[in-house]
Formats: sequence, C-alpha cells, structure tokens
Amino acid sequence: MVSAKHEAIHRTLQEDPASIGQALRMLGMNVGAVKGASILSPDATEVNPLERRADAVICIETVQSGSFLVIVEVQLRPENSKWSAWLYYLAYMQEKHELPTALLVLCTDRTVAAWADVKRGFGPFARPCASLRPLVCGPDSLPKHMTAEAVAGQIPLAALSVIIHADDPDVESMMTVLAAEIEAAAPGENKFIFADFVASGVSATQASQLWRTIMLMSTSYPESPLAKAVAEEAAAKAAAKATETATAQARAQDIVDILRLNDINITDGQRDTILACRDSTLLSQWFERAVKATSIDDVF
Repeated sequence: MVSAKHEAIHRTLQEDPASIGQALRMLGMNVGAVKGASILSPDATEVNPLERRADAVICIETVQSGSFLVIVEVQLRPENSKWSAWLYYLAYMQEKHELPTALLVLCTDRTVAAWADVKRGFGPFARPCASLRPLVCGPDSLPKHMTAEAVAGQIPLAALSVIIHADDPDVESMMTVLAAEIEAAAPGENKFIFADFVASGVSATQASQLWRTIMLMSTSYPESPLAKAVAEEAAAKAAAKATETATAQARAQDIVDILRLNDINITDGQRDTILACRDSTLLSQWFERAVKATSIDDVF
C-alpha cells in the first residue's frame, strides 16, 4: 500500500510542475529556462492486464532546448525489482510521447539514495545491452532551505527539503522559515497545500508535532485541512479525557459508598483524598481493598 509520506513527496513537485526544472538544475542537469510544464498520465499499462504506473510524469517545455519528460519516482527503501520497472517506464514513455525522457528518484534516506545513485547494466554481463543511471534527489543532494531568500520562489522545493531532512537537527529552523513564507504567500485556494504535504511527509517522524505547532501559530492556517484534522484530533482527545475523568470520579465515589455501607469511619480529609484521586490503577487497588476492609487503614 502506498503511504501518505510516499504520496506527499512527489505531490510537492506535481503541484508546481515548473519546480522540476529547478530540481534538475540543482542536481547538475543543464536545463534551460522553463516556459511551461504539465502533468501527463503516469499509466504505462499495455493491453495485457498487468498494471504499470510511475508516481508522476511531467512534461517540461524549455525556451531553447524544446520539450522533454521527467518520470518522478519516490523510493523509500532499496528494491532491486525497481530497476527493470524504471527502464520500462523510460522506454515506454519516450516511445509513447516521442520525447527525451529522464528519471528523477526522490529518497528520504541516505542509504536508499546511495543505492539508487549508481549505473545499472541490463543484459548478459559480458555484453550489457542497456544501462540506467537515474538522477537522485536525497538528503545529500537536496540543500537545506534555511533562509527566506532560499525559500522565496521555491516553496515546493523547500517543502520537499523539509520532508527529506525531517530527521536533521536543523529541521526546526527550516520549518520556521518555510511556514513564514507560506503565510506570506498571496491568498488563494491552495495557499496551504504545501503545508499539508509537509504534514503528511513527516507524519512518521518526531518532527510531525513540531510542524503542527509551528503552522498553527499562524492565524490564517486554521482553515486548512491539516488544521481541521488537528482540531478534530484534539476534540477526540478531550472527549476521551473527559470520559476517563468521569470514570475515575465514579470509581472514587463507589469506594466512599462501600466504606460507608460497611460502617468504616473516615475523616473528611481521607474522603477528599479518595474523591480527588484520578489514578485509575490506584483507585482499582483501593476499591478491591475497600470490599474486604475492616478499617480505613486496610484501604490505604
């Protein structure tokens, strides 16, 4: 099953396809000025029933060098079967659209990035018939966007950078700068879409709560899907806490009633101690002892 993190990583670039050009230049590919970019169907299924689908396929139109395709794949762990699939995607999309095609692999882990960033041959060892060397974007190749100047005009890449560097000691500074730039962006329907992508992308890391805290400090963010989800989560926790408190209060009152029915004298202070207790484990112990107690000392 494809995870939310997997989806969030490539959606950050699909939401603003022109950012692919920036990513490729950052990785050393000579890409001219981009004049247009569009999302194509990633489906590479033929007539047979075996489904083949890349994560994303984007068509880049440049001012001087014409158009080319970029297949975007997210890889979260080494998976050797992917190499044949990637070669198939490249051949299929280039033949289908009659455009030069590149492969961009996004990795959040250094080990996985190192695994992907090699040249693989296909065919007999003595005479390979084809080779593949993807462009790999990982923690060591994607810069950390630490300043407003670095993030300005590159919010998609900055969001992707936060996801890929989620375990980095500098992630809080990166998040703070990104959140400020998102807040400063012009109002629009998708103003906070990258904030939600980051939330999904870091959901399995310790940075998840940090990102929520930083974003919810913005007065305009509560209208976003993430903020609504956080509010619902907080309401559910509050309801669970209220139920837990009510249960503890009822158990404490049961203990006092048992002692009264068994004619065991207790002081006002002892009664207040029992009724104020919210520790369910301790209340269960007191309840079991109260049933058999002959004095309050047997309970405490």
